[in-house]
Amino acid sequence: MLMKLAAYIAVALSLSGNVGVVKRKRWGMGVWIIANVIWIAYHSLREDWPSVLLFGAYLGLAVWGFAKWSVRQSQEEVSNGTT
Repeated sequence: MLMKLAAYIAVALSLSGNVGVVKRKRWGMGVWIIANVIWIAYHSLREDWPSVLLFGAYLGLAVWGFAKWSVRQSQEEVSNGTT
């Protein structure tokens, strides 16, 4: 029961995070990171190692995107004089 609930939560977070990314909202990356961590735990408990590898790659990409977004946002604030 708990595993099924975790999967539904991860699905909801994955979809909402991707909507945020499509709308160019930084919070979307943060939500997507949380979703990927849940998916990694979920698939680890099921010993589904190819999926763990896949979601680990997604997690790495999301963290990379979040970091790049932070740098770009900071640079835009400096160039716009909003800092």
